[in-house]
Amino acid sequence: MNFPLFLTTLWFIYFTAKIDYKHISSGQHITCHDDRFFQRLLFFIAVSAFSWELGIASALLFALLFDVVLNLFLQAPIFYLGNTTWWDRFFRKRDFLYAIMKLLLAAGSMYFFIYGEG
Repeated sequence: MNFPLFLTTLWFIYFTAKIDYKHISSGQHITCHDDRFFQRLLFFIAVSAFSWELGIASALLFALLFDVVLNLFLQAPIFYLGNTTWWDRFFRKRDFLYAIMKLLLAAGSMYFFIYGEG
Protein backbone atom coordinates (compact mmCIF):
# COMPACT_ATOMS: atom_id res chain seq x y z
CA MET A 1 0.00 0.00 0.00
CA ASN A 2 1.24 3.46 -0.84
CA PHE A 3 0.44 5.10 2.49
CA PRO A 4 1.86 8.55 1.62
CA LEU A 5 -0.40 8.88 -1.44
CA PHE A 6 -3.35 7.59 0.56
CA LEU A 7 -2.75 10.31 3.17
CA THR A 8 -2.21 12.91 0.46
CA THR A 9 -5.56 11.99 -1.06
CA LEU A 10 -7.25 12.26 2.34
CA TRP A 11 -5.74 15.71 2.84
CA PHE A 12 -6.86 16.71 -0.66
CA ILE A 13 -10.41 15.59 0.12
CA TYR A 14 -10.36 17.45 3.43
CA PHE A 15 -9.11 20.73 1.97
CA THR A 16 -11.34 20.71 -1.12
CA ALA A 17 -14.37 20.05 1.11
CA LYS A 18 -13.22 22.82 3.48
CA ILE A 19 -12.91 25.29 0.58
CA ASP A 20 -16.39 24.40 -0.69
CA TYR A 21 -17.74 24.70 2.86
CA LYS A 22 -16.32 28.20 3.20
CA HIS A 23 -17.97 29.26 -0.08
CA ILE A 24 -21.31 27.70 0.84
CA SER A 25 -21.34 29.01 4.43
CA SER A 26 -20.62 32.54 3.21
CA GLY A 27 -23.59 32.43 0.84
CA GLN A 28 -21.62 31.81 -2.35
CA HIS A 29 -23.67 29.03 -3.86
CA ILE A 30 -21.72 26.84 -6.23
CA THR A 31 -23.72 26.45 -9.42
CA CYS A 32 -20.93 25.63 -11.88
CA HIS A 33 -18.56 22.84 -10.95
CA ASP A 34 -16.35 22.96 -14.06
CA ASP A 35 -13.36 24.62 -12.38
CA ARG A 36 -13.56 22.24 -9.43
CA PHE A 37 -13.81 19.26 -11.78
CA PHE A 38 -10.63 20.27 -13.63
CA GLN A 39 -8.75 20.99 -10.38
CA ARG A 40 -9.62 17.55 -9.08
CA LEU A 41 -8.89 15.91 -12.42
CA LEU A 42 -5.40 17.44 -12.40
CA PHE A 43 -4.81 16.03 -8.91
CA PHE A 44 -5.77 12.52 -10.05
CA ILE A 45 -3.62 12.83 -13.16
CA ALA A 46 -0.68 13.84 -10.96
CA VAL A 47 -1.28 10.83 -8.71
CA SER A 48 -1.48 8.65 -11.83
CA ALA A 49 2.12 9.65 -12.56
CA PHE A 50 3.06 7.21 -9.78
CA SER A 51 0.76 4.51 -11.17
CA TRP A 52 -2.60 4.38 -12.90
CA GLU A 53 -3.92 2.12 -10.11
CA LEU A 54 -3.20 4.80 -7.51
CA GLY A 55 -4.87 7.42 -9.70
CA ILE A 56 -8.00 5.28 -9.82
CA ALA A 57 -7.78 4.56 -6.09
CA SER A 58 -7.54 8.29 -5.33
CA ALA A 59 -10.48 9.14 -7.58
CA LEU A 60 -12.62 6.40 -6.01
CA LEU A 61 -11.68 7.53 -2.50
CA PHE A 62 -12.58 11.10 -3.41
CA ALA A 63 -15.97 10.02 -4.76
CA LEU A 64 -16.53 8.00 -1.59
CA LEU A 65 -15.60 10.65 0.96
CA PHE A 66 -15.88 14.17 -0.45
CA ASP A 67 -19.61 14.67 0.05
CA VAL A 68 -19.44 13.02 3.48
CA VAL A 69 -16.68 15.39 4.63
CA LEU A 70 -18.49 18.40 3.17
CA ASN A 71 -21.67 17.36 4.99
CA LEU A 72 -19.72 17.09 8.25
CA PHE A 73 -18.46 20.65 7.78
CA LEU A 74 -22.00 21.82 7.00
CA GLN A 75 -23.38 19.89 9.98
CA ALA A 76 -25.80 18.18 7.61
CA PRO A 77 -26.78 14.52 7.73
CA ILE A 78 -23.73 12.51 6.69
CA PHE A 79 -25.34 11.15 3.50
CA TYR A 80 -27.27 14.31 2.62
CA LEU A 81 -27.50 14.98 -1.10
CA GLY A 82 -28.03 18.49 -2.43
CA ASN A 83 -29.79 19.45 -5.63
CA THR A 84 -27.09 21.23 -7.62
CA THR A 85 -24.81 18.60 -9.12
CA TRP A 86 -26.01 15.89 -11.49
CA TRP A 87 -24.58 13.36 -9.00
CA ASP A 88 -26.82 14.64 -6.21
CA ARG A 89 -29.89 14.94 -8.41
CA PHE A 90 -29.43 11.42 -9.78
CA PHE A 91 -28.89 9.67 -6.45
CA ARG A 92 -31.40 11.74 -4.47
CA LYS A 93 -34.23 9.52 -5.69
CA ARG A 94 -32.20 6.31 -5.60
CA ASP A 95 -31.13 5.71 -1.98
CA PHE A 96 -30.49 2.01 -2.45
CA LEU A 97 -28.34 2.59 -5.53
CA TYR A 98 -26.47 5.33 -3.66
CA ALA A 99 -25.66 2.93 -0.80
CA ILE A 100 -24.50 0.23 -3.23
CA MET A 101 -22.37 2.76 -5.10
CA LYS A 102 -20.71 3.90 -1.84
CA LEU A 103 -19.90 0.28 -0.95
CA LEU A 104 -18.42 -0.31 -4.41
CA LEU A 105 -16.36 2.89 -4.15
CA ALA A 106 -15.02 1.77 -0.76
CA ALA A 107 -14.17 -1.70 -2.02
CA GLY A 108 -12.59 -0.42 -5.24
CA SER A 109 -10.54 2.24 -3.49
CA MET A 110 -9.24 -0.22 -0.88
CA TYR A 111 -8.42 -2.77 -3.57
CA PHE A 112 -6.40 -0.36 -5.71
CA PHE A 113 -4.61 1.23 -2.74
CA ILE A 114 -3.67 -2.17 -1.31
CA TYR A 115 -2.93 -4.15 -4.46
CA GLY A 116 -2.04 -1.40 -6.94
CA GLU A 117 1.54 -0.93 -7.95
CA GLY A 118 3.35 2.12 -6.78
